[in-house]
Amino acid sequence: LVDAHAHPTVAVDERGPYLADGDYGAARLDEYAASGVTVIRDTGGRSQVTLSFARTAAAGRPVVTAAGRFLASANRYFPRMYSPAAPDELTAAIQAEVAAGAAWVKIIGDFPEWGADGPVPGSTVATYDLDTLRQAVDAAHAAGARVAVHSTLPDSGLMGIGADSIEHGPALGYAELEELGARGGAWTPTLCAVLQQRDSSDPEVRTRVGELRERLRDCLPYAVAHDVRVLAGTDVVGTIAGEIALLADHGLTVEQAIAA
Repeated sequence: LVDAHAHPTVAVDERGPYLADGDYGAARLDEYAASGVTVIRDTGGRSQVTLSFARTAAAGRPVVTAAGRFLASANRYFPRMYSPAAPDELTAAIQAEVAAGAAWVKIIGDFPEWGADGPVPGSTVATYDLDTLRQAVDAAHAAGARVAVHSTLPDSGLMGIGADSIEHGPALGYAELEELGARGGAWTPTLCAVLQQRDSSDPEVRTRVGELRERLRDCLPYAVAHDVRVLAGTDVVGTIAGEIALLADHGLTVEQAIAA
């Protein structure tokens, strides 16, 4: 099995997610292996650790394709997970990660503003302007890497920057999926993560998640029908087997879910 959206160096405590050390990452790789995963695509983490995993395959552990650091502007990601890259620093940051061995780069395309008390409700916007993102994607491609973009907003324009994969993407619509499929792009919906509140005790939350589930049951088969490569990835929750089961419960055939 392949986990196409993994974070072996991301841990979570009472304050939220943070970057853990190499020992934690190695233990997580052992857990992936125990669950039947032989390859992971790391989509952001502690760069020096994940890139070392990618350079040196260890017997009994998954092969790692690493993206290096998370790339986002100031106050637009979990504060213990990244060092901000200003717009005029983004291209150089990407080139540095690729030079260090990153086969992918991970850009946070949109995110809430992070205030003193955490994310500000209703503040989610693009983390960089679209011209900056296009230049960054072009730089990554020129250096021989691919680009994965975290996306949650509808009609954000992120589809037009030329990224190779969209991560999460709960708001993707028909037009965006058609554009992604036309260029052979991928979508990793990370259902374990985006649907993790599906059993909430709050009826309003369950209603909201239920509406998202119906949307996904429509959009996932549409994506496959329009040549989008749907990938199974767990983020930091669930298992790859659980992700495959969720894909099969949200519009994909069993064969398509396993292929993901």
